[in-house]
Amino acid sequence: MKNVPERIYLQLGEEVSIHDDCDWRELVGVSHCEDKIFATDIEYVRKDLAMSFAIWFNRYIKDYKGEPKSICVDDLFEEFLTNRNK
Repeated sequence: MKNVPERIYLQLGEEVSIHDDCDWRELVGVSHCEDKIFATDIEYVRKDLAMSFAIWFNRYIKDYKGEPKSICVDDLFEEFLTNRNK
C-alpha cells in the first residue's frame, strides 16, 4: 500500500478531551487525520513502527554510557522515524 501514514490523530473536536468523563460509544462525528488539528486529538502510531521503536529504544538504553539525563521519548521517536531507513 502506498502513502500509509506513520501516525494518525483521532479528532474528538475542541470540546471533548480524553480526560473528560464521557463514553466513547456516545461520541458523534469522531474523525481522523494525518495532522493534529485540536489540542484534544489522540495520536495513534502504527503498531509495526511502535514495535520497531521499542527494540531500537531498548538498544539505545543499553548502549547509553553517559551521565544520567532526562529522556524525551517523543524526541527519540522522531529521531527513530527520521533515521530508520538510513
